[in-house]
Amino acid sequence: MKKWTLLLFLLLLMSPLTTNAEANNNDLSSRKEVLSFLKGAFEAQVSLSEKERGMDEIHGILSPYFTKNYETIFLKENLVHENGKYMTYGSDFARYFIPFFQFSDETKIVILPDEIFVYEYFEGNKEGPVEYESHYEGIRLTKDKGKWKVDEYLDKDIPNRIIELEQNVEVEKNKVKTTEVTQNPSLFNPLSALLQFGAIFNDYSPKKFYMAFHHPDFREQVAFR
Repeated sequence: MKKWTLLLFLLLLMSPLTTNAEANNNDLSSRKEVLSFLKGAFEAQVSLSEKERGMDEIHGILSPYFTKNYETIFLKENLVHENGKYMTYGSDFARYFIPFFQFSDETKIVILPDEIFVYEYFEGNKEGPVEYESHYEGIRLTKDKGKWKVDEYLDKDIPNRIIELEQNVEVEKNKVKTTEVTQNPSLFNPLSALLQFGAIFNDYSPKKFYMAFHHPDFREQVAFR
């Protein structure tokens, strides 16, 4: 009886974790969530080189992150069969792994209703054992049965419309910031706010000075945001 009670307790303890993982996978609505998801996808791919596994186990590791089509292409390119089991070998030229994103501002993300594009521009390398030209690399995520998954590897085929869309988003963000500063100059100009309350300080009354300084409008205007 005690064993069954302990087992039930463990199952209940694990249930919220599974629910949270599924919820996060269903809602990649922010940059942070997308990058976290891709890190998990990359770690899942890399883990296949740790030991030999059966195909069911491999599918269980990859399926939360990749569509069936992408999983098939990835395994066909990288999987090695040994002793009735399977594993992958690391390589500088391994294809269909999540690109080596910096996961920084250089990693561009465009979130659309039915697609998510993640890409980065990689400067060419003319030195060392691995040489390559400057190029874009990226991936495209789509929804598979309601869950976001990696569906396509983008090498030199990053759609121009996606690059232009991401650039336009940055331009609009800068416009909004400029407009906020222009319309609210006092947000960054404490002297301007002080002059608006200048009449209060005419008689230099300590009491009035205190009241003005603690006036909500005055404190809001001199605050740096």
